[in-house]
Amino acid sequence: MYSVLSLITCGVYGVLEMRALIRDVNKICAGDGRQTCGLVKLILLTVVTCGIYLLYWCYCMGNRLWENARRYGKNAAEDGTTLLMWMVFGTMLCAIGPYVALHIIFKNTNIVASGYNGELFGE
Repeated sequence: MYSVLSLITCGVYGVLEMRALIRDVNKICAGDGRQTCGLVKLILLTVVTCGIYLLYWCYCMGNRLWENARRYGKNAAEDGTTLLMWMVFGTMLCAIGPYVALHIIFKNTNIVASGYNGELFGE
């Protein structure tokens, strides 16, 4: 759905969704001593480094979500290395790797959010 809506809105939906994702990850992972950079910094550093920073960002995001899932007693099967492999080698598979990596980030964010909400509401 993310890809379809991004395509229909010429990328506007994708930008807004990434901004919301970063905000939500920083909120549900607060207290782990890390901060995921904002969307503007992500875009600028990705352009300046010719895409290398995006790989680093995905790796860090994957590890952060994986570690915080364990903190909330949840299981996120994929970590930063898995995301990095999808980004690098999955690009060679008809360029589907980044979409799979983004799907994993959304999935793991939902896993961590369920733990955060359970702790917040005492479930």
